[in-house]
Amino acid sequence: MQGRASKPPHGTAQRLVGTSGRARSVSLYRPPVDDSPFDLAALFDQVDRRRVQIGASWSAVARATGVAATTIRRFATAGDAEADGVLTVVSWLGVPPESFIVGAGPGEALPPRHDGFVRVDMARVAAVTGQRRAGSRTSIQRLAEVAHSSYCTIASLVRVSEAIDP
Repeated sequence: MQGRASKPPHGTAQRLVGTSGRARSVSLYRPPVDDSPFDLAALFDQVDRRRVQIGASWSAVARATGVAATTIRRFATAGDAEADGVLTVVSWLGVPPESFIVGAGPGEALPPRHDGFVRVDMARVAAVTGQRRAGSRTSIQRLAEVAHSSYCTIASLVRVSEAIDP
């Protein structure tokens, strides 16, 4: 088994050569604090530990969660991701989403999925933010910000839909 490379410290950049042949500096790591309240890399680490602990492949984790293995592995370096997929993986772990937010309170576990899908309740998000219309999707970073600014848990902003939900 190959180990995952450690993340460079905040502010570390790498020189990359683009298709134009010119070098440019690209940040390799976006820290979870300040701009990104939800630490996707910590989520990836916990999923990977659980995967190894139960002796599962990434494909098996993908089947168990309903989230593509490439999407889950992308959490290791992503600054943001679609909230429904992230919450589905968090639900599989059985921990509160706040476990991945630096400085957050204890939170509460997400409702059990059974054969359904964990979805952000966009009507509830609209209600707590004072918006007149609910959007159709949101990112995990936006959802974490809404929960924090509304003094509610992330679990209070989700629902479990039936397996036939698109």
